Amino acid sequence: MSEATTVFWKGRYEIERPLGRGGMSAVYLAKDHQLLSKRVVVKVLLDDMNEDAWMRQKFFQEMEALARIDHPGVVGVLDTGQTPEGKQFLVMQYVEGQTLRAAIEPGGMEISKASNLLRQIGQALGAAHDAGVWHRDLKPENVMLQQAGGDVYAKLIDFGIAGIQNSQFTGEKTKVAGSLTYMAPEQFAGSPCAASDTYALGVVAYEMLTGAPPFSSSSMTHLVSEDSTIAMVGAKRPEVSDAASRAILRAISFRPEARQATIRDFTEELYNALCGSATEPTRRTSSPAPGGLEMAHVLFTDLVGYSLLPMDKQKQYLGELQAIVRAAPRYAAAQKAGDVLSLPTGDGMALVFFGDPTAPAEAAVQIATALKSKPHLQLRMGIHTGPVYRVADVNANANVSGGGINIAQRVMDCGDAGHILVSKTVADVLSQLSDWAPCLCDLGEHPVKHGVTVHIYNLATADAGNAATPAKLAKTAPVATKSKAPLMAGVGVAVLLAAGGGWFLTRPKAAAPVPAAVVPPAPLTLAYKVNGTATDFSLVVSSPQAGYLYLVSYGQADGKWSLVLLHPLNAGNAHRDANKWLRLPEKSSYLSNGEGPKDEPYLVWSEKTVQKLEELNLGKQTSKGTIVDDPDRVKDVHEYLKSHLATDVAHKGDLTEVRSKDPVLIHEISLDGK
Repeated sequence: MSEATTVFWKGRYEIERPLGRGGMSAVYLAKDHQLLSKRVVVKVLLDDMNEDAWMRQKFFQEMEALARIDHPGVVGVLDTGQTPEGKQFLVMQYVEGQTLRAAIEPGGMEISKASNLLRQIGQALGAAHDAGVWHRDLKPENVMLQQAGGDVYAKLIDFGIAGIQNSQFTGEKTKVAGSLTYMAPEQFAGSPCAASDTYALGVVAYEMLTGAPPFSSSSMTHLVSEDSTIAMVGAKRPEVSDAASRAILRAISFRPEARQATIRDFTEELYNALCGSATEPTRRTSSPAPGGLEMAHVLFTDLVGYSLLPMDKQKQYLGELQAIVRAAPRYAAAQKAGDVLSLPTGDGMALVFFGDPTAPAEAAVQIATALKSKPHLQLRMGIHTGPVYRVADVNANANVSGGGINIAQRVMDCGDAGHILVSKTVADVLSQLSDWAPCLCDLGEHPVKHGVTVHIYNLATADAGNAATPAKLAKTAPVATKSKAPLMAGVGVAVLLAAGGGWFLTRPKAAAPVPAAVVPPAPLTLAYKVNGTATDFSLVVSSPQAGYLYLVSYGQADGKWSLVLLHPLNAGNAHRDANKWLRLPEKSSYLSNGEGPKDEPYLVWSEKTVQKLEELNLGKQTSKGTIVDDPDRVKDVHEYLKSHLATDVAHKGDLTEVRSKDPVLIHEISLDGK
């Protein structure tokens, strides 16, 4: 197209001059004569791209993406049409200003300016994600900066290869596209997701603060290997805080699940860290010399059954846990003060607190309380205080090593879902505080990994924790010791001596506290009635207590023993209210497979979720229920069901009532009337 030739499209858009040309399209500056010659941008597919089905699909999807998103930080779509030659074009807002690329200086941008722009970009991308749109090509060239009223505003452009959820324009298989320097490893592998934008913005943030991206433009190692070494931003620009460096390195983690849960979470975390570093960096005055020991108070967490979850569920559950931890007031306060490190552990995280020895217990209770609204997240926690060294991992991320974190993990390993276990070192401190002492239960000394023996206490409040004895510890008697200093619940003398940022506790021995009278819990009660026959039946079930209900059938199918989780049909949906009758199934009836030995249906009732049965939902979903046929898992769960059968069973006409003093009531239903 000649620049000297006046060209009108749709009789209203006068093309003035080209603005740029990419691999898919050309972009022109134009005047809209129906809007008082307002300047607009017209984007048109290139001649050789017009016949490419995928390119045409992405062109229409860009229009769809911009039409979906309503945010001042995203360029707006105004119109669409066809040129006289039949090529599709798109009309968008004209953003007058410079690109972010032009604003990045060799040594990095001014910190306060960078923090504001990154926050704006994160909010705009968050709005896009809310609308089901992933940009997938975020880079400095695709961010325009506008001056208005003395302030600078960022606006995202070029959604040409955006990912659109539930798009109206589908059909062609997604191709790998984008800019390699800013492309996330999973996008390079052909599986982009929302977290891919977090990765790209992390790379952009690194470049905005240092003047250069974290990876060499000639290297692709970081796209295929998580062992790539990345220097912390603070190593290149000392005035950037460690907290900001950690936020960026986390955003550009190789695995999507290791990144912040959302793009907004990343930019808010980074903004807060940069605002602190731009004025007066928060530094702990008690930090030891490099390589020195210091005392840490470690909360180690683990999602029970995480490894058995599908990858998408792993990512979802871990993201939900991270959001809950970030919202915990005690963690948020420690993070703001620079007194905590958050370390990913694959199936959970370790929170390493410095300073207040009660911080991990407070955080654990707050996290456990918040988890009540998410029963599918089965978390166990362990707390220990001990010495650690501050180190850096292979990616130069802040990390710790030493007994402080190792013992915390071993304490946690002894627990079941819901438990908050603490070592004696932690219990000795908590027992001297009136709010904490009544919440501790001495479980004795027990062997853990590598022949180590740990004295363990169970921490449970009215709203958090699991008061039951952990299954692992119930199977083994506590290790006998010659002399034990009793846990002090009354008034004592404690001296805390500061030494290299740590603390040491000395106190006189005290007599063991007299335990308060324990009121035994009411037995679990379940009533049910069977309707139908052994091959075609339904149930009505009720309990005077609120709790979690499961119905599991054990039998043969296709010559193999299997389990079928008949109720609930989805994980986390087992909760039932007290004194309400429930029909199983809601409609129709259960049919026996009619093959081999008869089915054995088991009713399971508990005040807490039963993790063994929740995990059955990972099996094959069918209209009948969820089928699990792995021989080892079938055997394990069936043995669990048989070994915990309730013995207090009463028949009142056609109604059967079952009672159990155990935490889980299990009853095998008789379908033959015997």
